[in-house]
Amino acid sequence: MKEFKLAVIYPKYLNANGDNGNIMMIKQRAVTNGLKFSAEQIEISDKIEPDKYDFFYMGGEQDEFNPTAVNAIMGQKEAFFKIKELNKTLLGICFGYQILGKSYKKLETHEQLQCLGLLDFFTVEKPKRRTGNVTSRMSFMTPNYLVGFENHRGATYLESGVNPLSYVDIGHGNNGSDKTEGVIENNIIGTYLTGPLLPRNVYFTDYLVKVTMEAKYKEEFKVLDEENTLEEEVHFDFIKAKY
Repeated sequence: MKEFKLAVIYPKYLNANGDNGNIMMIKQRAVTNGLKFSAEQIEISDKIEPDKYDFFYMGGEQDEFNPTAVNAIMGQKEAFFKIKELNKTLLGICFGYQILGKSYKKLETHEQLQCLGLLDFFTVEKPKRRTGNVTSRMSFMTPNYLVGFENHRGATYLESGVNPLSYVDIGHGNNGSDKTEGVIENNIIGTYLTGPLLPRNVYFTDYLVKVTMEAKYKEEFKVLDEENTLEEEVHFDFIKAKY
């Protein structure tokens, strides 16, 4: 039986936006697709081991850019670049997204905090929070809708040549101006969509399972095609919702 090994990075600090629901959804879809699933928590004092896991999850936090979480992550910068090199899947949501970029500029102090630099983008803190439901579309898979809820002060700007995860139909997205939302580079993905994200997006969850298994086993992984599931109904209900 093929195995799906997930690591949750610093769950005591990065668990503000329904992140447990995302982990549960990944487990449900992995098991549905015949995989042996396991999940472990990586705490602040633990060393991140890129070779040990297939999927790394990094969520959001209440106090944006809490020094404890930031310092711990920056102290393991080499491990994050190894995750990227090995083509492991890394999903960062909200803070977990912002820290993947090059920098985060604080509003009150104008301090520019250095981030991992794993992907080419930067974030600037704004006075007004961007909140509300989001409907967006991805260009690399079908069905292509991605729905969720955003709640962030950071405005994120992708550098030239960097691909957004999706393009916004409804909502603010990365910065409220260029219609982009999130970022994707191979199996490294960042997004502001919370809610939690994955229970609303069964097709995207299956995509994550698929690319994770294909990177691990170096062969095509076919996702089971289940019709009329509850997860599909939830997904389409959010697409049709009037905000």
